[in-house]
Amino acid sequence: MNPMERTDIDSHPGGGTSGPPPAPDPRPAGAEPGPADPVVVLVSAGDPARLARAARAMHDRLAHLVRQERAPAAADVAWTTQTGRVPMRHRLAVVHPDLHGVLAGLGAFLAGRPDPAVHTGQAAPGARAAAGSPVTAAEAARQWADGADLPWQSYWRTRRSRVPLPVYPFAETETETEAGAGAGAEAQSASLSVSMTESKSESADATRPHAPDTARVPGTPQAAQAPDPAEPRVAALEDALLDRYAEVSGIPRDELDARTPFVEYGLTSLHIGELNALLADDWGVGSRTLFFEHGDIAAVAADAVHRCGARRRTPEPAPETPRDPVSRTLPAGAAHPAPGPDARPAADGTGAIAVIGVAGRFPNSPDLETFWSRLATGHDCVTALPPERHRPGWPVDDMIGGFLDDVDRFDPLLFGITPRDASLMDPQERLFLETAWAALENAAHPRQRLRERHGSRVGVYAGAMYADYAFFGVEETLRGRPAYAGGALGNIANRVSYILDLHGPSLAVDTMCSSSLAALHLAVRALRAGDCEIALAGAVNLSLHPNKFVQQRLMSLTSSSRRCRSFGAGGDGFVPAEAVGVLVLKPLERALADGDRVRAVIRGSAVVHAGRTNGYLVPSPAAQGEVVRGALADAGLLPGDIDYLEAHGAGTALGDPVEIDGLGRVFGTGDRAAGSLPIGSVKSTIGHAEAAAGIAAFTKVLLQLEHRTLAPTLHADDLNPNIDWDTVPFRAQRTAAPWPRPTGPDGTPRPRRAGISSFGAGGTIAHLIVEEYPARNEPDTTAPRATGPGRPQLLVLSAYDEQRLKDSASRLAARLRAPGAPDLADVAWTLQVGREPLRERLALVARDPAEASARLAEFAAGSATGADGVVRGRAPHGGRPQGRLLPDGPEADLGALARHWVSGGPVDWPLLHPREPEARPRVATLPAYPFARMRCWIPETAPGAPAAAPGWAFSRPAR
Repeated sequence: MNPMERTDIDSHPGGGTSGPPPAPDPRPAGAEPGPADPVVVLVSAGDPARLARAARAMHDRLAHLVRQERAPAAADVAWTTQTGRVPMRHRLAVVHPDLHGVLAGLGAFLAGRPDPAVHTGQAAPGARAAAGSPVTAAEAARQWADGADLPWQSYWRTRRSRVPLPVYPFAETETETEAGAGAGAEAQSASLSVSMTESKSESADATRPHAPDTARVPGTPQAAQAPDPAEPRVAALEDALLDRYAEVSGIPRDELDARTPFVEYGLTSLHIGELNALLADDWGVGSRTLFFEHGDIAAVAADAVHRCGARRRTPEPAPETPRDPVSRTLPAGAAHPAPGPDARPAADGTGAIAVIGVAGRFPNSPDLETFWSRLATGHDCVTALPPERHRPGWPVDDMIGGFLDDVDRFDPLLFGITPRDASLMDPQERLFLETAWAALENAAHPRQRLRERHGSRVGVYAGAMYADYAFFGVEETLRGRPAYAGGALGNIANRVSYILDLHGPSLAVDTMCSSSLAALHLAVRALRAGDCEIALAGAVNLSLHPNKFVQQRLMSLTSSSRRCRSFGAGGDGFVPAEAVGVLVLKPLERALADGDRVRAVIRGSAVVHAGRTNGYLVPSPAAQGEVVRGALADAGLLPGDIDYLEAHGAGTALGDPVEIDGLGRVFGTGDRAAGSLPIGSVKSTIGHAEAAAGIAAFTKVLLQLEHRTLAPTLHADDLNPNIDWDTVPFRAQRTAAPWPRPTGPDGTPRPRRAGISSFGAGGTIAHLIVEEYPARNEPDTTAPRATGPGRPQLLVLSAYDEQRLKDSASRLAARLRAPGAPDLADVAWTLQVGREPLRERLALVARDPAEASARLAEFAAGSATGADGVVRGRAPHGGRPQGRLLPDGPEADLGALARHWVSGGPVDWPLLHPREPEARPRVATLPAYPFARMRCWIPETAPGAPAAAPGWAFSRPAR
């Protein structure tokens, strides 16, 4: 027993004192002054009702343990409440060394009786230090109850044991929440308009302040050393902001405090807009990002005065002029710190990951050639919901976005899946599987190569976030027809691993709108760690059901213009887009050793969570700067090494300035001229692909690198006026333009490089650094190849069935007729080693692309085979090779090889081609497999059938 505490407890009117005098404090010199081993049991809550519930729960729990003779020591209970609980506003402290005394004090509080052992109070908003160090446990209890933040742990001579105690009594009904809590709930919906659409995944400076702010904000150690002459202006601005915030939030003014974090009150886009208007109109502050950079009004006011020069304007009405754009007046080196010592250029190939294959489908773009055409020409791919996807009663007028064709179609038999089972699979699972197949074809890595050269150590990382297909099953069940329709996102990756017999990691990644880049980041890390030798990484996103559109509309996320206006004026939301994309990744050094074609190189990546910001969906530019710096450091590059930025591009009045501010913290260095760094967003062309937004952005950048052209960002003829485009280092890329080859400091040409950002609504944000491969220069097609002009080549095609074989021949014929057709030797090599050998087969011998194209077209049109070197056949046993390996002599008979192969015989293809590196054929980009388009969809009740589900009518909120 602590004699100091016992004397304190027993000294009260009507009773004498008992116990010996206080003993000397045995703690070591220099320890925190205060009561030794203070047995003070603490209870706190957000409001009086929950404080009473918490005290009741504590009382009942301890009484129960006493009755069972399992009661813990009072000191252990005190230690647990002091060091294991977050102190809240309404407080209760009971001082007694004995558990029976603690119970008596709790009982007195619950009964409303006064008790000298009980101390109650209410903490003022914002933590404060104690007025003086307490000497006794009672003094400590009183100071804590009044709101002091005490170092309880330092008062104990030895650590006590933690004991299980009741958890916090969270609010059970709406009426139990405070006004501030209600405002926080309001933020869950209203702040979405500055969150999902504005990539609300940035970290608030309340939890992670950056150095330049703390150097200027009063209350920091630097500022506390001398009186601040601007303090009266700061205080006046604090009052003005609090007054305006009380008006717009509905929270009484006397309950607001400038140092209470926004998260306790709730901060919505409406609030920010009104507070920004006050700053601009009455105080001359043009910045629109202060409320994303700081965690409370005090920090906003201090930064507005010290950095932005806020001064109260005269009361005369101001003229009707547009509000000032984002101000960028931070001192050089303050808001844009230089990279840390680790951000030095690294040796080429260190940790670099090669992109050796890519495939994807995007709105109005069934393949990447079409996608590039849409991007380069500035084609708007946002449309109404395709008519064949309408259902009776659907709000089709609100279902505007970017849509894929044939999302209900699939080729189940190719993958050994019954049509019935395919109809129960989520269409996203089916699309991702077909796209992964196409990406492996693009990389020339069929299953046999994956197995023989890589031991099937292939990882699959699939980004996804919605499972709308399951709603169709639910609706059919409500109509009395029980049905199941997918719903597990993990199947998207796992199905690929199962079908292709892959043995690396296989997982779906859901970080909402940053899922794509998060999946790529995980794949990069797995390849570097040796968890797999190849990785398939990408994402898929479909908008199959009205539920998404209804939700987004109700939450004011939908763009009023039904377009994503990335960096353009008038942006106020987004429209969703469908997309699927898959990359085939391999460490660069291994890819070069294997002779793979390298389409691009991932140099670095980073993923962070913004932590606790001013609201679950509210951003701060600080986190974006952090993730970009992390990706640059991972790449071993400097900000000046980046030539283009593919931004998240929310397309909203506040979201875009926040993103520009975050990027400016990294790229706004003194050596960057205003408007020198192009920036764009694929969302302006196809809409917001949500989980697949990152893979859409990556694919756009890869195509820009290959074509050495920057594609335009649409709907930005008039730029967002809240960004000072004359001073920021960025310029919106609004027209198609050549991407010139950059040079290093010494004038030597270097690879083109880009940064890609993606933000998840829940706070996970990602950034990737990608560059062109230096050897990507196209070969001189006019120079004679070692294969020799006119040398016969053996072209082989296969498919699951006859029609697919004809479709393959037709597609290849068109490719060989098109301008810029690849060398015939490259075509032959790619078909021989880079395609899955299926059962229906065609082989032909040709000397040039024109001859090959003509014969392929004839077969596709139905002409008979068997003449002019064209051979048709079927391989038994599902296409598995059988018979002896050919060629088995120095001179290969291509006709005999063709007949051998179409009947299922194995061929050692490399023996047909030169082995010298300069003469070796290259992998060529050829048309992907023409998947069958069988409709695979859950059976739906005939239109007009009654349903238990409610209709889709909804009231639209005022914008």
